[in-house]
Amino acid sequence: MAAPSSCRRTSPRLSLRMICAYALGSGVTDPEGVVTAFERVLTAHLGKLYRPPRPGPPDEEAERTERADAALRLSARGRSTR
Repeated sequence: MAAPSSCRRTSPRLSLRMICAYALGSGVTDPEGVVTAFERVLTAHLGKLYRPPRPGPPDEEAERTERADAALRLSARGRSTR
């Protein structure tokens, strides 16, 4: 049996994979990459809602979030035209 912390990490990823498969279809070439990108974007948006803004220029995390958001949009756009 998996450790509780492992289950807490695995369960949401499985749910996200299922949601992505439903939303984007089964032809996604990198489902794990889509899930990772979705997690990053969701975490960033929730952080904006519930954490005070950080002073200074955008950090690497913001840049990674922007790249993840662009990848998600590209995946969704590619699926919606089929």
